[in-house]
Amino acid sequence: MQRLPDNLEVVEFPYLVIGAGLAGLNAAFKLATRDKVLLVCKEGLVDSNTFYAQGGIAAVLSREDTPELHIKDTLTAGAGLCHADSVKILVEEGPVRVRELINLGVFFDHDEQGIALTREGGHSRQRILHARGDATGREIALVLTHLVSKREDITVWTNTELLEIVLSENGQARGALFYSKENKKAVVVLAQAVVIATGGAGQLYINNTNPSVATGDGVTVAYRAGAKLMDLEFFQFHPTVFCRPGFPRFLVSEAVRGEGALLVNKKGERFMVGRHPLAELAPRDVVVRGILAELERSGEDVVYLRTDTMRSEMAERFPKIYQMLKQAGVDPRREWIPVAPAAHYFMGGIQTDTFGTTSIPGLYACGEAACTGVHGANRLASNSLLEAAVFSHRVAEKIIHSATPKSKGILINNDLESPLAATPEMAKVFKEKFENACSTIRSKEPLAKLIAFTSNDVEKYRGLPGLKGDLDTQHYLNICTLSRLIAQAALQREESRGAHFRSDYPETSEDWRKNQILWCHEGEETWEWNSTGL
Repeated sequence: MQRLPDNLEVVEFPYLVIGAGLAGLNAAFKLATRDKVLLVCKEGLVDSNTFYAQGGIAAVLSREDTPELHIKDTLTAGAGLCHADSVKILVEEGPVRVRELINLGVFFDHDEQGIALTREGGHSRQRILHARGDATGREIALVLTHLVSKREDITVWTNTELLEIVLSENGQARGALFYSKENKKAVVVLAQAVVIATGGAGQLYINNTNPSVATGDGVTVAYRAGAKLMDLEFFQFHPTVFCRPGFPRFLVSEAVRGEGALLVNKKGERFMVGRHPLAELAPRDVVVRGILAELERSGEDVVYLRTDTMRSEMAERFPKIYQMLKQAGVDPRREWIPVAPAAHYFMGGIQTDTFGTTSIPGLYACGEAACTGVHGANRLASNSLLEAAVFSHRVAEKIIHSATPKSKGILINNDLESPLAATPEMAKVFKEKFENACSTIRSKEPLAKLIAFTSNDVEKYRGLPGLKGDLDTQHYLNICTLSRLIAQAALQREESRGAHFRSDYPETSEDWRKNQILWCHEGEETWEWNSTGL
């Protein structure tokens, strides 16, 4: 471990929360009931996966629904790797957290029966709440950012990059090292408890649905600090992402299929019928593989969504998607929507228990950056916002009711000097390599080549370039590090399960029904398989 330079600015807060999606905002809001909080975000307060979430949030609120059914649907989608205790907590506490959001001012759409519920892939009942048609995440994010911004006991830092977790001499999390892009300087924040809620890592891929901030920084930094990570091989691809040359890709919500839209090929044939009893509403990994098989068979680049079969008007039910389609020159009232899969959600992350506790004392994680085991090998649609709400609440409760041991020292598990500099163009080239090797279908040789390449570049660019403001090199180092870990996990799981598909090991085996966990201590990397809690 390295001691940080003495000339760095040091500030102290009781609690430090990193990330401004639902998980981070909710954790900060809850912690502020006890003491002062610093909330740090990479760009703006609304730059998060939450803000761009379309479909909705799943919760058992209907008389026709039961917690047992929601649990069963989640376990089925998770392909044998969900942790039953985490799923039970998610489903049973979910309605309470949703009603809490409503009481805070989040307005979900209503129909003549009350709160309007729809259905998405993998769900056996209509249990998806939505807001403003297809702007559920935006509604939640705006309400929470407004509430957080009004609180005098929450300080917000925007445009601030996370560089490293700061540790004590006995390995406890003491805070974090940041680089302020506005002030152009590094700063150390010390805190009694540190919460990582930095979101996902879709930006590791060229084709993805995530905002620019979703680069997996929190997971990478936690790894370098020595925290245990879990299930990194499982990266969910969304089946229906708008795909037309010359236009940016964007998500076409699963709820569109929930409202009756059909997946068809160029000839108008429904290719998901016969592949799964739920056809277009099968779990996402099943639909993605169905689309890929159809693309390979037909030689086409896209399949299509037929929206003329929907029960509701596209423009009214999905106004945001409708406008984006119109801007891209597609009128869904008269033509089919071209779609293809793209990277969407990271099931893996920092291993935590059901209170967000990590393997490092004083360090907590929640939201997409965390891995509670609730999603298993494939997340059930609209369980992501629910997970963020449920487990951020539990993180705050745990921190508030935990004693903080005293610790000394300000150290990091990284070298301070970085011998070389990287460029943004290098990151783009690397993403293409990563997508080719670690996309929806994997195999041994491309994964092994990617691991060798990334291992070499991590060694060349190692250090802490962000300390001096070299953020391009810091970003490159981070994506190389996390990409290597994902590829290594994918190489070591010699089966196909959920979102992880190996063309050289196409079968699912009961022998592999276990989680893959890794951590790094004093430069020594350890991998283990753990079947506990399944």
